[in-house]
Amino acid sequence: MKLSLYKRQYWLITLLFPFLLTSCHVMLTGAYNEDIDASIQKVSADVSTLLVTLESNIDNNRVKENKYENFRESYIGILAQLQDLKIRSQAQPKYEQVTKMIVALNQNVKDFEALHKTGFNSKPLLSSAGTLLETSLVNLLATQQAMKRK
Repeated sequence: MKLSLYKRQYWLITLLFPFLLTSCHVMLTGAYNEDIDASIQKVSADVSTLLVTLESNIDNNRVKENKYENFRESYIGILAQLQDLKIRSQAQPKYEQVTKMIVALNQNVKDFEALHKTGFNSKPLLSSAGTLLETSLVNLLATQQAMKRK
């Protein structure tokens, strides 16, 4: 009698266990937000335009055109977009990681801007400084793509 009762419990647990596993859904990040994704893509395009323009000026021996003053408005626009993006991501549930990534990108842009104030005269300096910005953007865009697939 006891053995039969254990067998029934075993089969009951065996049958219910898969249902329990499939009914659980744990979300560590928030749901995909199209507006935030579009804003990240806009920032990415603006940063890419900045980097390509600086590199092109070096390639074409127009280093004088790389003066910070010529790009001041670009930095203001990018930083304003990042501030707006940070505010919107803070308003989203479970977007703490995305917000941290945006804050890090914001700091990278500020550091790049400070370096730009000293002057970009060589391609290796520009390339190594730009890599940090590109890496931050790739991580943000990859995170958004992963959220989109959920």
